[in-house]
Amino acid sequence: MKVLAIIPSRKGSKRIPKKNIKHFLGKPMIEWPIRALKKLQIISDIYISTDSDEIKKIAMNNGLKNIERPKELATNEALAEDAFAHGYREIKKNSNQEIEFIVLLFCNGACITPGIIDKGIELLRND
Repeated sequence: MKVLAIIPSRKGSKRIPKKNIKHFLGKPMIEWPIRALKKLQIISDIYISTDSDEIKKIAMNNGLKNIERPKELATNEALAEDAFAHGYREIKKNSNQEIEFIVLLFCNGACITPGIIDKGIELLRND
């Protein structure tokens, strides 16, 4: 069984335009959770759910798989949970992978570490 990850990342942001690709400590914000996920051997595939060509380019350059995020799931009112559910359905539709867990990380989670993710998976497995 596989452990996958989805990072929902839309281009629109009301308060901070292009927030997900703004540089933070020398890297676009979205690269921080990507880097944390890529350090974990347990994560077999990382997906980006986006409506942005710029975000998609950064994600693809980092080896992520793309899920085209529909317009209705990329509005200010849309919930990340709905984008996650859409991503899950797309993964299941296009693959016959046995999925144990899907890790959901947000692109503005610059402080997330591989250890935190690993501990979360361990807790779910044991409880």
